Amino acid sequence: MAFEKLDSFSKRVSDLADKPSLTPSALKAQFDAAPEELRNSFNALIDALKKTTAGDSGAKNIGVSTVTGVNGTDIQTILASIGTKLGDLTATTGSNENGSYVKLADGTLIQWFNVTFLANDIPWSTVSVAGSTYYFTATTWNFPYSFVTGSIISVHCSGDIPTAGIEQHKAYKPSITSCSVEQGVLGTNPTTLGATTVYKSLLAIGRWK
Repeated sequence: MAFEKLDSFSKRVSDLADKPSLTPSALKAQFDAAPEELRNSFNALIDALKKTTAGDSGAKNIGVSTVTGVNGTDIQTILASIGTKLGDLTATTGSNENGSYVKLADGTLIQWFNVTFLANDIPWSTVSVAGSTYYFTATTWNFPYSFVTGSIISVHCSGDIPTAGIEQHKAYKPSITSCSVEQGVLGTNPTTLGATTVYKSLLAIGRWK
């Protein structure tokens, strides 16, 4: 309930006759009445301020003027509105053998995977394109976290093959759980790269809810 005001005292010294005919105990009670009522009113206010009852807490009964950007005209509603806005800024992170991800409260899902390996560990193959030879390998990236169906915005593959020719990187055929990725070179026979360290970076953006 809302805070209650003490509008008046039930007994006042000024209400007494100039020459009171009260007994000593009654006279003392008259003098004590107002302070006692004030004490009870003050204690009741403290109890009301400390209340945590849903819909009738102390904070719910404290009014505030309009605050730009948040809803409510009482402390409880203002705090709830701020809590909701803070929740929209929070993120959940995670990782596993397939990479790392961050889930934003608005439903955005960002995933990435950085990996290194040796060139001579790749089962290279060749494909002739317009008279030139592209050497490449196709692999599958299993996402560390599944997307919502139809929500994938972008999947990107990049990397570096030191000492190689023009590099080729491609990500395609994404599903909610994986996508195909390719890394290769133009103008260099990858089988001669030997123990060259190959770098691959993968990035996928979509939604988790």
